[in-house]
Amino acid sequence: MKKFTYFIIMLIAAFTAEARTVEIKISQCSKPIAVSINNVSKTLSPSDKLILNFDRKGEYVIDRTVRVKCDFEMKGLGKDKIKIILTEGLDNNGRKQFANDCYFFLDYPKNGNRGEVSIHDVNMEMVRHDNIWWSNHEMHLFKICNANKVTIQNTKSSVHNAFITNFDLRSCSNVTVVGNEIINYNNNSNGGGCLWMRDNQRNVVVRNNVFRKFGKDETIGIWGAEKHGNYVIENIDVNNNTFYYGNYMNVNVERSAAMIFTLSHYQDAYVDDSRFKISNVNFHDNDFILDYPMKFVVLLKFDKLATTSNLHFYGNNFNKSSKCTKLMTQYMCDFRIEDQSSSKSKIEINDNTSTCERIDVDQYGLNCNVFLSVSEGIIEANNNVLDSKNGLKFLNLYGAGGEIYMTGNQVKGLYNLASISTSNGYIDNVTIKARDNEFSGDTRVYFKNVKKGTLEFLNNVYNANNYHIFMQELPDDVSVVFDNNVVNSTSSNGTLCANYSGKRSNIKKVSIKNNTFNGISNGTSILGEFSKSSNKSIQGNMYYKR
Repeated sequence: MKKFTYFIIMLIAAFTAEARTVEIKISQCSKPIAVSINNVSKTLSPSDKLILNFDRKGEYVIDRTVRVKCDFEMKGLGKDKIKIILTEGLDNNGRKQFANDCYFFLDYPKNGNRGEVSIHDVNMEMVRHDNIWWSNHEMHLFKICNANKVTIQNTKSSVHNAFITNFDLRSCSNVTVVGNEIINYNNNSNGGGCLWMRDNQRNVVVRNNVFRKFGKDETIGIWGAEKHGNYVIENIDVNNNTFYYGNYMNVNVERSAAMIFTLSHYQDAYVDDSRFKISNVNFHDNDFILDYPMKFVVLLKFDKLATTSNLHFYGNNFNKSSKCTKLMTQYMCDFRIEDQSSSKSKIEINDNTSTCERIDVDQYGLNCNVFLSVSEGIIEANNNVLDSKNGLKFLNLYGAGGEIYMTGNQVKGLYNLASISTSNGYIDNVTIKARDNEFSGDTRVYFKNVKKGTLEFLNNVYNANNYHIFMQELPDDVSVVFDNNVVNSTSSNGTLCANYSGKRSNIKKVSIKNNTFNGISNGTSILGEFSKSSNKSIQGNMYYKR
């Protein structure tokens, strides 16, 4: 074995031609560390394994890209004992410029059977970045391509004021990310995220981590594809994580387009012949602690070339503090769903909780907290508990419409129950079926520019604070069932449907049966616009004046 004068390589196993395991002990490694690691890595074949052992307490500097093409393990004595400082790299006329693709680049053959990565018990921190970046370079602390197994555990990773992503995985399988603290702070218009997984992703578990995100881009992003081909995202389980988003170290972050979690297949000019399958996704029992305005918390976006199945989002808790008061001129969404997929399979959003201390709603309702914002898709939303001091919409439905099924939800602080509208063109078809829910506040469903609507509301409780209890404006063609509900009105009277636009609507069917109206003396005015229907059944309703 060749002797290196500036560090010691310990060969701890297998001198065979098939595979070697080589360990580099950092305590015995000369500076610069990255150069020493690369010199060893160059001598290893894809069948070998490199162990990078931070075996002595202290701080260590990595100032350029470490490149590895064999199995790789980075380990330390614990994230409280080992700190790896990542610096910008090259010096150019007195200014630091990061000129590499990433700090750790682990690249394996696309069709290979090897490629195992383990990162554990270390603390990696990129220094605060106040200078410039080379253009046209991807920015990642770790970039891992085509690995058959990736484990990231008991590790801390921090990025401050930089356009960079902590971990970027591409076409990796059997991914386990457990017990980490991953921080990504950027105060610029470029962005960067904590954990991104692209293209083919199979068998992924993300559990018991703390994510702290500030500024633009996704905390966790799972999407593809960047090239032609058939891709699969399957068996994804993200659970029991805590996501923080907001001000950091008393530094104001620019108004952000941040997304905590994104799952999508996107189509562009480069992938127009690709196909994508997304299946068996469970996103559950996560806590979101939000301290600053943002666009979306969870974004699901599927184009027409995707097929989806078994997508479940349940048991999550969304907590928006009073610091979220001033929003941008757009909705702040817990779930935003844009589903153009060919399969149109049901997406389940059940048993979540969402609280919002205060939202300032403008006169047009543009600044608002929305639980579900949907363009296309079939959504089942059951047993969610929502509470807002002001400015909550359960549903914002736009684009090409969709089917929404709501059962057993408890919703307080409504600005309105649902807004189904588009300012350009028409929404083709909307179906909303609600059963056994309790709605409190402004309980209207507002329509604008909708061709066809089907509404079926059964066995719900309405604690209505608006004169208009159920609907405002109408689709061009509409069928309505409003049966067996209890309405508690704070007004001296009220109407189920108003039509201020004056637009004529074909009310195909109206059923208003066996409802109890508290605070409304009689049924003379309760029908409102529904009285114009020639096909209506009104019977068994009871009215109690306060």
